[in-house]
Amino acid sequence: MDLANVLYTDVDTIFMGDVNACSLPSPRILAAAGEVTKLSPANAGVIYLNLTAWADLHGDLMHHAAKKGWIFPNADQEWLFTFFGDRVAVLPDTYNWKPYWGHPQPGTWGRAPAIRILHIHGPKLQARPRPPRPSRAPALRPVAGARPVLRLRSR
Repeated sequence: MDLANVLYTDVDTIFMGDVNACSLPSPRILAAAGEVTKLSPANAGVIYLNLTAWADLHGDLMHHAAKKGWIFPNADQEWLFTFFGDRVAVLPDTYNWKPYWGHPQPGTWGRAPAIRILHIHGPKLQARPRPPRPSRAPALRPVAGARPVLRLRSR
């Protein structure tokens, strides 16, 4: 088992093709693909990590977060990219393809590249306005004489 590198993906991804260590060069630290535009490493939904480099920089990464008060508007994404900056390698877009990009266009050889990982990318919860909370939520109380719907038996 090769644990020199790890591919991390968000839960809103679908593996569409073969993804293996032979299809991706080992990143110096980490590699990421575009957020909204292609060929710009700015999305942390799919990142390819060099574990040795990550471990070496872990303390500095934590210090960076503490110095910023652990406040990053785009959560992990901004945390990683403000720290690593231009040290982030560009992951091929087909490893973090967004539905709104359409179908890949044919390249130099006349064939469209195969989408490896489809990222169903969309609005984040923290970006939505929160509904107002009532000042006093009703208290939940057990109903007198109610029986449990499900009884668990011990073995």
